[in-house]
Amino acid sequence: MELETCIGFDRSLARFRSRLSDEQKQNFTSTSRKEVENSMTEIQDRIGPEKKLRTFSRIRKFLEGMEQIEELVKIFLNVSEVVAFVWIASTRIDSLDLLLGAYQDIGEALHGVGKYERLFKNYPDARDILDKYFYDVLEFHYSVLQVFSGPGWKKFFSYAWPTFKTRFRPILDSLKRHRDLLSDEKLSVIIEEVQESRKTTEGRLESLSSEIKEKLSELREHLREKDLEQQGSLKKLKDQLVTKLNPPDWEADQHDASKQRYAPSSGDWIFGDVRYKEWLQGTTQEHNVLYINGIPGSGKTTLTSRIIDQIRSESHTLTGAVAFFYFKNKTSDGSRRTITDMYRALLTQLLGQDDALIEYLHQKCAPANELDLHREEYLREMTKTCLLSQRQAWIILDGLDECDEVLENNRTESRQLVKWLIENILPDASTQGCHIRILISGQRDGHIDSLLHRHPGINLDGTPSHIRDIENYTNGRASLIRQRFSLDPSEEASIVDRVKASSKGMFLYAKVVLDNLLAQDSPAELEDELNQNNFPQRLDAAYERVAIRILDRPSASRSNSARKILSWVICAQRPFRWREIRIYVVIHG
Repeated sequence: MELETCIGFDRSLARFRSRLSDEQKQNFTSTSRKEVENSMTEIQDRIGPEKKLRTFSRIRKFLEGMEQIEELVKIFLNVSEVVAFVWIASTRIDSLDLLLGAYQDIGEALHGVGKYERLFKNYPDARDILDKYFYDVLEFHYSVLQVFSGPGWKKFFSYAWPTFKTRFRPILDSLKRHRDLLSDEKLSVIIEEVQESRKTTEGRLESLSSEIKEKLSELREHLREKDLEQQGSLKKLKDQLVTKLNPPDWEADQHDASKQRYAPSSGDWIFGDVRYKEWLQGTTQEHNVLYINGIPGSGKTTLTSRIIDQIRSESHTLTGAVAFFYFKNKTSDGSRRTITDMYRALLTQLLGQDDALIEYLHQKCAPANELDLHREEYLREMTKTCLLSQRQAWIILDGLDECDEVLENNRTESRQLVKWLIENILPDASTQGCHIRILISGQRDGHIDSLLHRHPGINLDGTPSHIRDIENYTNGRASLIRQRFSLDPSEEASIVDRVKASSKGMFLYAKVVLDNLLAQDSPAELEDELNQNNFPQRLDAAYERVAIRILDRPSASRSNSARKILSWVICAQRPFRWREIRIYVVIHG
């Protein structure tokens, strides 16, 4: 049981530390209660002449309670280190008052826990209560950090505090209920007997253990219900905001892009590239932008999806928000994705990762009408505020060239967005201590290149590792073609050589050509496709060969069906979904 208790303390501590930045961990391990008290004295000395003195004695019980828990939980070196950020709020008196009030409430709940020292030491079942105290205190500290550790917390405080109070109430309720459990009249009689005598009868010990387990079980159920209630309340408010923002389905975009990867390891070479690693981990302005570019069809979107998956999978080590957007996909009505679509998608993703944004977005979105939430200036300001509230953030934009409409003086939307990110967001983020990294993926279109040429870039169609990815894909598909049509190894090698020679870094060319070869109905048709006069050298020629296979070669019925489906797709007011085509074929034949 003692081992289980230690594991419980370790688990609580590991959970707390895993959510801290390296800087926060360093600050906590180097701070003692004495330093906290010295800092409080300095605050009083500084704000005293301004007649803004605050009663720091309100948190005396909190510090005493923390000191008692530190003595009880020996495995946690310097428990008191986690109150090190008390003085952060001293520059704003209103926030300092609210913070001191919260510490006072926690202190009242902790008061007197030290008197049960012998009980906790000698009777393992009672340590569950101490474990819960420890867990709740750490959750309280983390909730406070969510408010005060952000780069723009002073500006954001009035918005973040209501969300903190929502999370704070269940923590305080838990602490109070565990304190009341120790103070339970029936249990207190047994505890006093246990603590006054080491020769307690086995029956009294069993009674104590039974009482504690029963009370803890009831308490856990109550707190579980409260936690579900709190989560439900926050989720409801988030859902309302998402409905109001009405963003494009970025997760569907990510899923579709990920499906294009021919193998799970496709694109993994990027994670060893020095330019990518410096962008991912870099803290200097020199490495906070990465430009992935290439010819059409080179595989930029597919590689971007791999990067997004990897960063999201490393959320336990990369503490920060991740938001992305694909411009190349169309909206539900078939129109081109816009900058405002991007803002609404980024805002929704940031909201999903940071509850402190709930109140801010609620106050901004609640009075806004639909026109406001499609107005670029309105969305841009909200996006900037939310981004600059993050300690770290990775923003990934794919297909930026796809959104372009030529504006006045031949200025494009993509160019304006890049200028805003580089000349507005990044400098302000640097000033406020916020680390924002931006990855832009797109074609070299002549509009954004001049703005990004000073930043590190990866040219896909000129990168050997990317070329090898295309070669690996070609080898795999050529092997399937050999197996299907019983080719000899030399014929397979010939296909590989011809595709490699013509692809020139274009993944899409290799895919269209090889898929078309694999779809041939007979060895004779395959031989015809491999004929020197028919084998395509360019992407448009590759699509032409696909059209010939579908429209000219099959039986009359298959050809007519293909032409009919093609006419539907061409005449539709918006892009057809595949399931809609299948339903239409079943109904209309």
